[in-house]
Amino acid sequence: MATSLPPTNSSNDPKQLHVVMFPWLAFGHIIPFLELSKFIAQNGYNVSFLSTTRNIQRLPTLASHLSPLISLVKLTFPRIQELPHNAEATMDIGTDDIPSGPSSKITKKLAQCEIKILGPIRKFPCIINSSVI
Repeated sequence: MATSLPPTNSSNDPKQLHVVMFPWLAFGHIIPFLELSKFIAQNGYNVSFLSTTRNIQRLPTLASHLSPLISLVKLTFPRIQELPHNAEATMDIGTDDIPSGPSSKITKKLAQCEIKILGPIRKFPCIINSSVI
C-alpha cells in the first residue's frame, strides 16, 4: 500500500524521534502539514510525510538541506466507485458531485482507507494526522 517507511529508532536520543505526518486528502491540510514537516526537519528530526502518489507529485520541491530529513511516502489510493477516476484530493471532486459531511458514504470509505494505512504505522512514537477518524 505504501513505499516503505524508515524503521523506528528505539534510542533515547530525542533527535532520533521520527515523526509521521498523515494529512487529510485536502490541500488545505496537506500544505500546512508540509510546512510543519519542514519546521520539524529544520530542528533536526526525521519526518515521513504520507499522502497519495498524485498528491506527493503536486507538492513543491523540498529544499536540498531538508530532503535527507523528510521522506515523501507515496500511498496507493484505492479505487472508490463513487469518486471520479484519479480523484486523490478534495480538489479533484466537484462540490456538487458527492454528498459531504462525516456521515456521507464517501467520507466513511475514506476513513476506512485511512484506518488500514494507520494500522501498520502505529509503532511510531509520533503520528500527526488530520482526518475524520
